[in-house]
Amino acid sequence: MKKIYTIISFLLISIGLLAQPANDNCASATTLTNGAACIGGTTLNATVQVGETFCDFAGSTEETVWYRFTAANDSMVLGFIQTNSTNAPPRLSLYGPNPTCLPTAANQIFSCLTALTGDPGRHLLFTGLTVGASYFVQIQGNNSGGPADRHTTFCMSIQQPAANGLPAGSNVMDACGTAFSGTTAGGTWNSGTGSAFSNLDNNAATTCLGCAAGLDVPYVTNNTAWFTFCAAVAGTWRVTLNNVSACRLAAPNSGVQATVFTGTSSALVFNQTTDAAAPYQVAVGQTWTSTTFTVAAGSCAFVSVDGFAGDECNYSLTLTNMSGGCVLLATKISKFEAKQLLETIKLNWEIAQQENTTSYFIERSSDAINFTTIGEIAAAANSSDDISAYSFIDNAPQNGHNYYRLRQVFFDGTDALSKLVVVEYEDLKQPGINVFPNPAFFDLTVDWQHVGNEPILVNIKDFSGKDVFNEQVAATEGVNNLKISTNSLPKGMYILRIQNDTNFKQTTFLKQ
Repeated sequence: MKKIYTIISFLLISIGLLAQPANDNCASATTLTNGAACIGGTTLNATVQVGETFCDFAGSTEETVWYRFTAANDSMVLGFIQTNSTNAPPRLSLYGPNPTCLPTAANQIFSCLTALTGDPGRHLLFTGLTVGASYFVQIQGNNSGGPADRHTTFCMSIQQPAANGLPAGSNVMDACGTAFSGTTAGGTWNSGTGSAFSNLDNNAATTCLGCAAGLDVPYVTNNTAWFTFCAAVAGTWRVTLNNVSACRLAAPNSGVQATVFTGTSSALVFNQTTDAAAPYQVAVGQTWTSTTFTVAAGSCAFVSVDGFAGDECNYSLTLTNMSGGCVLLATKISKFEAKQLLETIKLNWEIAQQENTTSYFIERSSDAINFTTIGEIAAAANSSDDISAYSFIDNAPQNGHNYYRLRQVFFDGTDALSKLVVVEYEDLKQPGINVFPNPAFFDLTVDWQHVGNEPILVNIKDFSGKDVFNEQVAATEGVNNLKISTNSLPKGMYILRIQNDTNFKQTTFLKQ
């Protein structure tokens, strides 16, 4: 009987060892879709391929699994949330652009990153990527024995950087009693600088109570999102944080942490945080209401919400006025769009409730992070009801991606930022193609410079190569445009091509 048990045990162990992850080989790497929820993974029973480059970790057996993504932007955020405890921390390497399988050390952009240590949730910003190119992500677990798990389990995602990942891009809270939804999932990154990413305004002169000089919060930040409101009259306020849900980590590491500031986006003045002492945590199902704080007339307050231990959660913020009245300086942008017109880019926007506004500064960036002012337009006569329309021509756009935002300046010198819009500019001296809005939500407009009068074929493929749209349309000499409904398309990146019998042009767009 003992012999039978021994044989059965051996067979069970052998079967377990054969149950390798499906993405154990780079040829079967799991695809990460831009903007999608994180995908669960494990290095359990994974192996290292012959010829594979990996990080030597003394005293351990290396186990690697593979992921791939297509860069929707030249900066992308990789979310990595470790959901177990291991004696030896995992390592991460990034290969590209368009690496072969197996990629070599020469293909490595980042090698053996140890940034996965510390908090279980980490959000890594990769810059300098090639839009439309593919990249491999190698996750290496280190089986070193001991009392903790000998493999790594995790959840991974890929996102474009969120506009409200920095104080200057804060989402505007423009009403009292309204729950403004937010998330720390994806599209955010280590937005701070300095020790433990706690200098959130990159200003060494500001500090939180009891913190080292320059540090704005008393905790480590991982994936902070920002909200703001500006008061038209002096008063006192409270902020309520609740509806914390859909977290990735289990207790005790699940939840969010938040801080209230006054001041400006580049000089934050600490007011209070979600608890008087560590761990500053608001867990799933819990509610936190700030103590009363004061905002002067024409001044602003900021709220940062960060994933506790790097967790990814949904939540909501509600603003309550305690005195002075809920009179807010709000930016009501009902439309903001940009598109290429021949060798220029035209911006159009509409503003409602623009009272107390002096001007609009137009700012442009090539990376959605560092912006330069390229123009200024004076505000129309103040009105609390009328909608005012504006336009601006960028006569010298940059080749490639051009990100635009508006800076609305009020009479008292304070300002507020709009959302971002992006145009992939192509010099029409070399006839090209332009799509907008990008990202697309409902309809996509295609502009192209055409030579001749013959019809062309418009084709859209997803990144697996599957056709999702084919249509032959008439075309005339000069600039042509076509509107395409994207309602039926799943979220993700697509390749759009226009072609005739002798030539083709193509570009990419993102469906949100």
